[in-house]
Amino acid sequence: MDSSRTSSALKVGFVLLTLLLIAGGMVDNHYFMRRTSGVMSAEAAAKLGVIDVSGPWFKRIWFARRTDGSYEVRPAAPFIGVVPFTSIGTALDLQAACARLGDACKPRD
Repeated sequence: MDSSRTSSALKVGFVLLTLLLIAGGMVDNHYFMRRTSGVMSAEAAAKLGVIDVSGPWFKRIWFARRTDGSYEVRPAAPFIGVVPFTSIGTALDLQAACARLGDACKPRD
């Protein structure tokens, strides 16, 4: 096999792998959004100790209930939406986080 055929095969393989990763992220994001329970500002999430979000990109945090009762949390950028591939290690107990705040976490009338 000459070098041009090898180069072409590598390019095609790279493009296919990239498309599969993008499609996987879209499917994962779709299933996350179907389970979404709510959203909070990044500032509120930081005060609760839910997730450490810094920088100008992430303004909101979306959360979705898992089957085990914990919550999956994903940051969202205003121009992208929920960021795919961020679900690893985000099983959180939001009730425990709210209990840390005490009265500040109770619903307001």
